[in-house]
Formats: sequence, structure tokens, C-alpha cells
Amino acid sequence: AMSMFLAAFRSAVLVTHCFDASSWPMTLAELSENFMLFIETGCHFLWLHAERGLSYASGVMGDSLHDSMPRHLKGLQNHAEVHLRLRWAYGVWDNRLYWESKMRDWPSLVDIQTGFQSWAQGTLCQLHFLGASEERVRVLQVGSGPVAAERMLRCSTGRLIEVVSCDALSRLYRQLAAHTGFEAPNGFPEYCDADELWKYYPEDYFHVVYCSNALDHTVHPFRGLQMMLRAVRPGGQVILTHFRNTHPEPWTTISDGQHQWGFEVSEPTEDGRGHFLIWNHKHSWHVSKELGAAGHSISARIRGDFVDVKV
Repeated sequence: AMSMFLAAFRSAVLVTHCFDASSWPMTLAELSENFMLFIETGCHFLWLHAERGLSYASGVMGDSLHDSMPRHLKGLQNHAEVHLRLRWAYGVWDNRLYWESKMRDWPSLVDIQTGFQSWAQGTLCQLHFLGASEERVRVLQVGSGPVAAERMLRCSTGRLIEVVSCDALSRLYRQLAAHTGFEAPNGFPEYCDADELWKYYPEDYFHVVYCSNALDHTVHPFRGLQMMLRAVRPGGQVILTHFRNTHPEPWTTISDGQHQWGFEVSEPTEDGRGHFLIWNHKHSWHVSKELGAAGHSISARIRGDFVDVKV
């Protein structure tokens, strides 16, 4: 089954311009979604007709995510984005192996969220931009991994922090937990796609959106960042912490995982501060310039192996 799927993915990348409009009895969406089902359940999975995931592509055009599609041509998709979405689904296999090993060594997995909660209580309790009158703060953690954060955190000042954790692989995490016997102390995250947060959360709702080592996995990270900004209240903040430049080069094997983008700070000062860039071997965004032109204030700095960003 794995050999069949790998051959199908390699073939699909070559014919994305006509695959969905052809007489083949499946779509690109069905291929990617059923591969994820196979990863979760093995050869016992039942092929299902996908209603979400990749959009139906009657045709494709454009070599870059910066190319916009004519709205009057229904079903026409950005060629580069279709390829990235196929690669994203392709890379879930590496994610399964990684998180399965973590669940078997569950203390290290729980430590990930323990670290987040310590950061939340140490940082969010002290954020002055929230205002002293804000007794309850709503936080969205995007790309949380398998373990959801504790839903309610209490500051020493009395401020209550409500944390909503979400992840695009929440279904996979549940399946792996059932397989390994892992129990998430605070439950599993909700499902969300960073590129389409508008479908899951209201506008101007959260005080803070936090994302660590997850936005560089997405198909369209700049769109994902825009979606995070949409979910944040006026005067709120988006906080990003990611490894610097993890595998932005072209993929060669399925073991390349889900890292699709490099995060970089250009022209850094002595303390590591500079302009925030998102890039890979085909695309790039000067995020500081684009968000600055939209009226946002953005700071980015290099911290060891990490890039920290606040918007």
C-alpha cells in the first residue's frame, strides 16, 4: 500500500494541471486525505471520498504563491500551492513516526506543554499591553502538538488565562494515542488549519495567538500569519518562536518531514534584531515590510537557533 501511495504522489505532482479534470476515479484531495487515513490506521483503512483538504482543481496556473487566480474561473487553483499541499500530506508519514516515538516516551512529550504553560504564566501574566483591567485573557495556541495546554491558568495577580490549543493533525494524535496507550493529561487539541483559521475562530477574539515550530510546516505561512492577526483583538499580539531556517530547500524523500519554510532575520544588529523573512527554494516574503505597510508593528530577533517574532 505504501508503494502504491508513493508512486501515486510522484505521478500526481507531474499531472496536477489535469488530474482532477481527467477521467481518473479520484481527485487530488482524495489521494492526500486517504494517504493520511492509511498513515493513521494502516492497511485496514477504508477509502473515503474527501470533502475537504485540497480544493477541486479543474486546472492550475502560476509558478509562485504570489500569483493570484482569476476569480471568475471556478476550480482553477494555484499550481505552486497544489504542489505544496501534496507535499504536506506526503510529509505526514514522518510526523507519525516522530510523534509515535514521543508518545512511547510520554514524559518528554508532556514536558513540551509544561514548558509552554511555564512560559504562559511567566510571560502572559506580565504583558502590560493587555491592560490592568483585563481579568480574563484568551490565548490561541496554533500547532500545539498532541498535548493540549491546561485550559485555564491562573496568574498570581488573579488574572485568568484561557488557552485554546489547536493542530491540523489532531485526528492523527488521537489514533496514535489509542495505539500507544498514551493519555494526554489535558486532552487533545482542537482541529484547525492555520491557513484557514477564519473557519474555526471569530475575528478580533483572542488577546494573544502563540505559535512555536509550526507555522514553518504550513502550506502558506504568510496567509497563516494573516489569519492569526485576524483572530487577534485590536491591541493584541501574535507571538512566534521557530527554529531558524529548517529545511527550506527542495525535498528529496518522504523522510524530509513537514518543514517547508525557512524563518530568517535579515540584516541583524549586534543583539540579533532585524527584518523578518519567510522563504524557501521558490518563494519569499519580506514580512516586516509587508506587515509594516499594512499598519502592523513587528519585531524579530535571532535567539541562538531560534527566530522570535512579535506582531
